Amino acid sequence: MLYIFVFSKFIDWIKLPVKYLFSISSVVTGILLFCDQSFLIKLGLEESKKNYNWIIGAVFLISSVFVITHLMIFIYSKIKRKINWLRTKQRGIKRLKNSYRGRKRNIVILY
Repeated sequence: MLYIFVFSKFIDWIKLPVKYLFSISSVVTGILLFCDQSFLIKLGLEESKKNYNWIIGAVFLISSVFVITHLMIFIYSKIKRKINWLRTKQRGIKRLKNSYRGRKRNIVILY
């Protein structure tokens, strides 16, 4: 229970949004999983990797899924916004073409 309290205080202290924490944890656990043994020996983490390899792998998978999901949502929203803008623009051009001459002159004067 104390570990959860310390972890929550640590997260409050660094004041980073959760999406950045998942990105950082994905990168760090990816480095721990896929780096050479000599690099782990230099850092003194070879025993930790042997003992906690399954935890590091699970954290890597979960954080990577969250990062990829967030990236897909971001790309989807950008594409949707662009499509909506193009539709609105096409509707405006169509309305302008279909309006009568006096109204067109008033619209041109306003702009």
